[in-house]
Amino acid sequence: MNVIKRIKKFMAVYRLPYEIKPPYTHIVQAGDPVLRKPAEYLKKQDIETPQVQELIELMKKITIDYQFVGLSACQIGIPLRIMTLHLPRAQIDRLFTPEQIQTKEIEEIPLQVWINPEMKVNDYKSVIDTEQCGSLLSLCADVKRYYKVTLNGLDENGKIKSLTAQGWTARIIQHEMDHLSGVLYTDIMIPKSLRNVVWKKINEFNGFIELRYYPKFQYKKKK
Repeated sequence: MNVIKRIKKFMAVYRLPYEIKPPYTHIVQAGDPVLRKPAEYLKKQDIETPQVQELIELMKKITIDYQFVGLSACQIGIPLRIMTLHLPRAQIDRLFTPEQIQTKEIEEIPLQVWINPEMKVNDYKSVIDTEQCGSLLSLCADVKRYYKVTLNGLDENGKIKSLTAQGWTARIIQHEMDHLSGVLYTDIMIPKSLRNVVWKKINEFNGFIELRYYPKFQYKKKK
């Protein structure tokens, strides 16, 4: 089979629709205008609609499958004021040492959905730590955050709820709340701290590193 035929065969198998509309099953990257749009509030009656409930289920699945500690709807192309939080114990034990867990005040966060969240700062003490983001793949930087906050909002059924958090959980909340305001951590980071998280591996493998953006699961939208 010649080269032209092989290319045509490849395109026939892997070709995508000419127009892919959100919500996406991948995470949009910095530069996409949707990340800079302040998210819109939902009316309470809209929460029960099939469209919003399907979006919430997709966000929960992406949060789990990508092992994100948080996700905002804008990160999959929908500028609505919805976000998830999730940090299971297994993930904590894999990513952090016992000393880090104690000093950073890292605690387990069950998977939860927040709609129309509002945040109040309880303790203005500043804490600097390293952050990453699914919309800035491969990068990290040091960011100053408030120590303690309270989050108020609605759950996926439209019921009022509240959460007071400090340490690492407070940091995650502030990161996701920034997304809902069209803010990325690079806007408030300590500039000289910006770095590539795999810079050592890039050197080790002489630059042969693949950065993948496609989803880790197959998801079919309901018709």
